[in-house]
Amino acid sequence: MARVTSVSWTAEKLDRLQELVSGDASVARAAAVMKRSMFSVRQKAREIGSPFPTKTLRERAFAKGSGG
Repeated sequence: MARVTSVSWTAEKLDRLQELVSGDASVARAAAVMKRSMFSVRQKAREIGSPFPTKTLRERAFAKGSGG
């Protein structure tokens, strides 16, 4: 059964989420910072048009020298 929560996404929280995504934070890191589940953070990032990069894309970026 799904949990019912009453924590809304404020404009400040959405801005923070976008900062985390653009700053190459992982979904797990963003969820911990925002004190939300990984699922809700990933879903909201997709909804606002800033999805987290896939693991494959991060590995490719790292291999090219832009990561790490």
